[in-house]
Amino acid sequence: MKYTIRYKWWKILIYGFITTTQRCKGITSKTDRENYHYVLWDFDNTPLYNVKEQLEMICMKYNLIGAVIFSDKENSYRAFSETVVDYKTLLKIILETEYVDRMFFKWTVKRGYATIRISNKKNRPDNNIIAIVGRPSLEYVKEKLKFVEYDTDE
Repeated sequence: MKYTIRYKWWKILIYGFITTTQRCKGITSKTDRENYHYVLWDFDNTPLYNVKEQLEMICMKYNLIGAVIFSDKENSYRAFSETVVDYKTLLKIILETEYVDRMFFKWTVKRGYATIRISNKKNRPDNNIIAIVGRPSLEYVKEKLKFVEYDTDE
């Protein structure tokens, strides 16, 4: 449930929204090495074939081991790579990946690290791995990734 507010008072415009939130778990790009990050992506309103095509191209260009793609809604995908890069390269990779959600990039810059949701969101099916690009090691990833909790709108 989201309500948009738009109120004009003299020469002042007040604009925003009110929504309910829910607590989610996510993966953070942070590693044990300062200023180094796992590569994460968030795609909205994009068909799976476009996501896979972009990740294959980016993985080849930046020599990434691969990427794991998961989703809980059609045309909404999140992905991660176990490859570790410096922060500047992380931002460059995200910017060069077509179809990445621009708000994802904005929050990555604002926080200084990337985060993608892995927990279930209200009124959606379970989050599942749906595709793998390249040859990532899921066991390695499970041991090394850091998890965070944060609030998101429902």
